[in-house]
Amino acid sequence: MAFTHLREAKTFTEASVCAHLKLRSLMKSIKRFKMEGFEGVKDKTGRGVKPLIPLEHQVAFRQAVLELQENRTGARIRSKDILEFMQTKYGINPTLRTVYKSLKRAPLVWIRGRSIHPKSDLEAQEALKKNPRPISRGAMSRSRHRIC
Repeated sequence: MAFTHLREAKTFTEASVCAHLKLRSLMKSIKRFKMEGFEGVKDKTGRGVKPLIPLEHQVAFRQAVLELQENRTGARIRSKDILEFMQTKYGINPTLRTVYKSLKRAPLVWIRGRSIHPKSDLEAQEALKKNPRPISRGAMSRSRHRIC
């Protein structure tokens, strides 16, 4: 956009304001354009923090986390379990935030509802919701006068 404003005979300052750029950034872009053409103006790779688990290992990481959950008896795996797995498998020392970012990048959603106890009876729970048990008068009076 800034180059279009410059072609329309606006000053560098006007072009930078219209393109919402700082004047110094516009001047650097013009210099790169003169040296390298349009390729010089494009954003280059290598910016930002690199993920601890490379992108080519994301599929394997996802499968390993899913297998870790399947092999787990009882409750679900926790983020600390995945943290320990990343330490042993990849030899890195991530924070919990990094674990969550890695799960999101994998893509695995790790927010779940409350787990269901293996011995719970869902039919009995639904029946209780539809037909709640009446509370006896004695239980009500005792609960009001209870000392905590």
